[in-house]
Amino acid sequence: MKIRNKQSGTLSKILNICIVLLTCIITIEAMFIADYTFDLSNNGKRAIVFLQYIQQQEYEKCLNYYYTNEALGVKPDEDLQECYAVAQYYEAAYQYRVYVDQGKDTQADKAHERMEEAASRMGELAPVRDRIDRILQ
Repeated sequence: MKIRNKQSGTLSKILNICIVLLTCIITIEAMFIADYTFDLSNNGKRAIVFLQYIQQQEYEKCLNYYYTNEALGVKPDEDLQECYAVAQYYEAAYQYRVYVDQGKDTQADKAHERMEEAASRMGELAPVRDRIDRILQ
């Protein structure tokens, strides 16, 4: 009987250690998932946030996040650069519309050039250009 108790005591200790280690690993993973999902760190907005606002056609927020990321010095990856291009296109298109309405042709031409330059960097998000143009008409 004593041998069996020693074996079950050792097994119990090993299982307890495994449970503690697994709990630590799961907690760390949960923290990383929460940070990525909810952007808990203050390191700028990620592409997923931009894409949500692009889908909802809230381009002003994209522009705001673009400038926030720029101020924070966020190094954009390829997807984020395309999102930045959408924000820059929206800004230039908005300015273009204002300048055209005010009859400021020179400034409108410059804004149109910025629109074309940003549109060339949109990549897979290029169809968004048409939606922005329709909104600003």
